[in-house]
Amino acid sequence: IAGDIAIVGYNFDNPDELSFVCLTSISSSTVIYFTDNGWKSDDTFRANEGIHTWTASTNYSIGDVINVTMSGPAFSGSGDQILAYQGSNSSPVFIFAINSEGSGVWQSNSTSAATSALPQGLTNGTNAIAFNETDNAYYNGPTSGSSVSEILNAICNTTNWTTSNSRTNMDASDNVPSSFTVSGSSATTPSAPTISSIENGEGQVTVNFT
Repeated sequence: IAGDIAIVGYNFDNPDELSFVCLTSISSSTVIYFTDNGWKSDDTFRANEGIHTWTASTNYSIGDVINVTMSGPAFSGSGDQILAYQGSNSSPVFIFAINSEGSGVWQSNSTSAATSALPQGLTNGTNAIAFNETDNAYYNGPTSGSSVSEILNAICNTTNWTTSNSRTNMDASDNVPSSFTVSGSSATTPSAPTISSIENGEGQVTVNFT
């Protein structure tokens, strides 16, 4: 769902790469797609760009940061977008999105390889972010919070990012935080209930405890 991950670093100057933080537990074999195909005003993808398929090779916990070298998309050094989603291309469920084309806003429509409307289900500043045109950027804000929404709000604030049109020292894997801490994400395992019964005839009773 929206906000289950957040992109925390990207490079549009070759080699293309991005980093994202898990804001929910991700199970092994989970698939997430990253594309620079823009989102159009009729709620469909603009075609003919690339899609990177990322498959979790292990289980990941909330706060883990993952670095990805891209294959498929070819990010433009003059501005582009990264849309993260699950599901099919015809019915995507968007998780997070970045736009670095223009003046810090999403376009009303995708009319070129560098432009994109805000994908359906996402809110800029909550689970999406738009920068002034910049080739490379990484998040350098707070890495701990009491909730996922607090972390997301910080990540989606452009003042918490370092940006550059030069790749020098901008590698996402080198500069992004190594992990995040969400203090409200821990959970305790409840004790199993005590079940008692009085025999009253024959039969079978199945009890499921969640």
